[in-house]
Amino acid sequence: MEIRFWQQGYRQLCKAEFPDLLLHLHLHLQSSQSDKKYTWPEFQHPSLEAIVAELYHKPEPKLGKGHLDIQFTGRSEEEVRRLVGSSIPADAELVQNRGSTSPRIEVPRIMDDLPFERQEDHVRVVLRQVRQLLTLSVALVQAARHSQ
Repeated sequence: MEIRFWQQGYRQLCKAEFPDLLLHLHLHLQSSQSDKKYTWPEFQHPSLEAIVAELYHKPEPKLGKGHLDIQFTGRSEEEVRRLVGSSIPADAELVQNRGSTSPRIEVPRIMDDLPFERQEDHVRVVLRQVRQLLTLSVALVQAARHSQ
């Protein structure tokens, strides 16, 4: 069911309704914390040739929701706020992790072991938020170039 979810559901919806999102799926990755294998979706904005936005969709089983992170490697929270503070979505929380800052947005929980059809609307919400975070990454790159 997992492959069908990602290939026939998620990828097809992304291509049909969000063609500006360049999606790459890393299938069958091994978790370092369990025996479970998982799929990692990765997105790239067409205007950022070499920069891949790492978007993490993490389900939070106890909370019944998930979240998306986009990591700005090597950027402090202060630097991100200075460069794109007004563009940060109101519902985003800035999270620091190992010298990087990640805007985090809560999204509906997506479970790849459940039928895609039951979660299609949730996937649309997630992909809209992916687009919003990628737009933020473009703004950050442009602001950083202009401030040099």
